[in-house]
Amino acid sequence: MVGALLAKEQRTLELGETMAMALAAATRYEEAVRVQRDLLKGVEHAGLHQVVPRLAANLALYERGQPCRTPWPAGEIP
Repeated sequence: MVGALLAKEQRTLELGETMAMALAAATRYEEAVRVQRDLLKGVEHAGLHQVVPRLAANLALYERGQPCRTPWPAGEIP
């Protein structure tokens, strides 16, 4: 419940990626895929094309039933 409230109040790319990672780590891959797809739509709409490859790679992991352990490449940590 707290996570849902936080998500509604502070929708950020970092929060979304963290939520998708946590869902995948808990083997809730279908939910992780939905969150990650929403993130991709958002960044594409916002013109943040530089993060699309990373988000797409993580989405592919979740679609294969695998978690992501490194959401941001070295030097790109928010």
